[in-house]
Amino acid sequence: MEVLDLIKTSKNKDSAIFDGYRYRLHRTNKQNISSWLCMKEKSPNCRGTLISKDGKVLHVSSHNCKPDVAATEIAKKLCTVKKRVREEGSSISKIYMQEMSPLFHRGHDYAGSIPTLSAIRRQLNRIRQKDQGAILEPKISQDIILDDDIIMDDGSGFLLDDVNSDNRILIFASSKGRNTLKNNKHFLMDGTFKSCSMQFCQIYTIHAVLTKSNQEDRTIVPIVFSLLPRKNSETYSKLFTVLKDAGWNPYSITMDFEAAVLKELERLFPSVKISGCNFYFNQCLWRQVQSLGLVQEYKENDEIRLHVRMCAALAHLPEDDIEDGWLSIQETSPLQSKLQQFYDYFVKEWLDNSVISTSMWNML
Repeated sequence: MEVLDLIKTSKNKDSAIFDGYRYRLHRTNKQNISSWLCMKEKSPNCRGTLISKDGKVLHVSSHNCKPDVAATEIAKKLCTVKKRVREEGSSISKIYMQEMSPLFHRGHDYAGSIPTLSAIRRQLNRIRQKDQGAILEPKISQDIILDDDIIMDDGSGFLLDDVNSDNRILIFASSKGRNTLKNNKHFLMDGTFKSCSMQFCQIYTIHAVLTKSNQEDRTIVPIVFSLLPRKNSETYSKLFTVLKDAGWNPYSITMDFEAAVLKELERLFPSVKISGCNFYFNQCLWRQVQSLGLVQEYKENDEIRLHVRMCAALAHLPEDDIEDGWLSIQETSPLQSKLQQFYDYFVKEWLDNSVISTSMWNML
């Protein structure tokens, strides 16, 4: 008699694999004879069944569906991964690669169906934490325990620094990313809040702008990923100091217009050329339009829409012509209270700002 492969489902229920088909347990009688139903009994209404006793196959009925050897092999491997994560002390990434790597070389049926480590890492972490009686979801950053999971596929370290003070900062970069950080001169920087974990305030990333020999083709590559507790000068100072100690010496940086970031960059790298991103410039203007309740007038009034857009277009004039361009906008502007408030904002934030100079948002 042939032996049945027994595995657990994602909900920890009994299932079985045999001859390219996967079954769920239907019932087991007092004689320890089990009946199994094809996992595709509802779609596409497969009536395939299997009878087993003590893990050995007694009878198999015909199926309406086709066998899926790739899916069943992947399911078996995933079950092995979970078992090893529960029982061994090896890193999760190492276990995953040891078990799943052989399947990647078996063709598209396998490679296209294998879940990535990032897709199942949280599930695997929960399995290990539950087995060890650990806290499943740390409430604060100080409760996060970093182990040897923080490695790249080639075995090199990914954690650049762990500034483990009251306001913890985690900074990650691969060995290749660190070399690029030291040897490249042009960078993009940005922070995001929506996708950040609950223990931190934001994810701040640095991208390298790589140019080819013809200086025209550019590739933008993320190289540094940091989890920050706040968005203030002290936090950015610690981050940039770590990167400077790692060999970072940028020639030019393109970024948003956050004053705390500007202050620390100019302090640590006095000669760096900092440019604002035109996308963020326009985004700031539009947010102000929204804040002033000017959206409806912007949509319905051609003159108001034109003059708001002309303010945005100042970024594309030569810097020496911005003042004349601004005066020209004022000369032809309609008298409208909300539009005047928008102009007041523009002067304060973009024309007379001691931190953000016109050269920062000028695109020429």
